Formats: sequence, structure tokens, C-alpha cells
Amino acid sequence: MKSFKQYITELFEKPYKWTLRDKHSRDTVPNLGTQDVRYYFKTDDGETMVVRFGNNRREGKFRTHIDFFNDNSNSRFSLTGKGGAMKIMSTILDIIKDSIKNVDYDEIRFSASKKGYTSSDDNKFATTGRVKLYRTMVKRFAGKMGYKSKEFDDKKDVDFTMEKK
Repeated sequence: MKSFKQYITELFEKPYKWTLRDKHSRDTVPNLGTQDVRYYFKTDDGETMVVRFGNNRREGKFRTHIDFFNDNSNSRFSLTGKGGAMKIMSTILDIIKDSIKNVDYDEIRFSASKKGYTSSDDNKFATTGRVKLYRTMVKRFAGKMGYKSKEFDDKKDVDFTMEKK
């Protein structure tokens, strides 16, 4: 029987295949403004997911803000309730590693909403497990990727910042 640690490790080793729309490196990150770079992948149920990096360079630092969403949905940040979160997060982690390899960011930012719209009714909010999941992933992988992390909780969202060690 597999331990929980072995089970979690295996989950993060099986991402979906993804494609990169735009090549990016430190040379392509603009001095002013933002360069959007998008990665795409399809889930088992045919949904197209987008992982977007808002790259910029300010005060000599290469920074990005990451978000991801379902490209097929009108409510891009809603909870799908369709499952598959671990494989989706595994893919996003794989994509983040690829982007770090290309750009070697000094700072990476992303946010987790504590509540999100449900896909069945965009007028209803539900508590999400995103904060706990993101926090767990940051603790597990940030140090291995050469980053230290900090977070800011504004009661509605938790903002994560990973800075190069």
C-alpha cells in the first residue's frame, strides 16, 4: 500500500501535455509594461485551460503574475466541480517550472480567492480550498525551485509572493 506522501508525489508527476503560445526569456521581457505569455492544455473532459504569465521588468527585477482559467467558460474563475484538480495543478506546476527555466524570475506572484462562483450558478459563492492547496504547493515546491515565499491575507484573497533566494 502506498503512503500518502508517495500518492501526492505521483499526482504531481502526471501533468497534461501543454503548449506554449509565446516564447519568452529575460531578453523578451519588456522594460516597461507587461508581456503576456500563455500556455494551453486540454483536460480529460475537453476543457481548454490557459495559464497566463504577466511578465514585466521593474527596478531591475524580472517579475511575473500568474493566473489560470478555463478558456471555454464565461465565468473564467468559477469552480467547475468537475474534479481533476490535482492533475490540473500538476500541469500548472510543470508549466511554472518551464517558465522559470525560460525567464529565471526574481519574483513570482499569484493569488487565491477564499470564495468563488459556482459553475452551476454564477450568482452563488462557495468556499474554495484554493488557499490551502496553494499554500501546500508553495511550501513543498518553492524552496526546491530556489525561492522563498511570503503571503498577504486581505480577508477576501491570499496573495502569494515567491522571491528568488
